[in-house]
Amino acid sequence: MDVNFQPLTYQNRECTLVTLRDITEVTKFNKISEKNKMLTLLTSSVTHEMITPLRCIILFTHNVLKKTKDPADRKELELILSTA
Repeated sequence: MDVNFQPLTYQNRECTLVTLRDITEVTKFNKISEKNKMLTLLTSSVTHEMITPLRCIILFTHNVLKKTKDPADRKELELILSTA
């Protein structure tokens, strides 16, 4: 609840104008916005932490694939690359 007091002169008398505002929806919106912000930060952080090792795996697999001659090993390495 938001309460505001404002001095007012009405018919030569000093009065106080009191306004009340229900801010429940604003509070809910702010909480949801903050939660979404934290989820976005978590997701971007986790995504970054997963992409970096994945790039290393792909690069390593490419290098090993160039050097290997065994068809079974090549098939497994190609499977790794196709799923990455």
